[in-house]
Amino acid sequence: MLPQPTFDNDYLRESLYEAVLNFLPNGLRATTQNILSQCVFAIVPSPCQVKTLLIIAPSLYLAEDLLSDIDHIKARVMYLMPDIGELGICVQPAVNNREKISDDNSDHHSSQLIQSEFPQYLMGEFFLLN
Repeated sequence: MLPQPTFDNDYLRESLYEAVLNFLPNGLRATTQNILSQCVFAIVPSPCQVKTLLIIAPSLYLAEDLLSDIDHIKARVMYLMPDIGELGICVQPAVNNREKISDDNSDHHSSQLIQSEFPQYLMGEFFLLN
């Protein structure tokens, strides 16, 4: 019987992508590097099962700034991650938190978070990487 691997393949893949994403901003314009430092990254399959890198900007304004440098970003992604077939520059709608003021019967009169509504959608522009 063969010995069991000591590392989980998913863990290794995630660690590899994390390390590669740390190098993504290198070589890009300083403003693009700054914006990317504020973004969230995800690798997901597209409906056609193409690996897609999502760059989720914190605002529409910053996403538009990334789009102004899209050719350089695409080139950098293709160089660092040749298995990625699509790139998405996205914006996540703001999270809407509802708070409830605690009842008068409670010992503490502080606000209490009762529900967070996480967005179900991203809006963005997608680019095939060839």
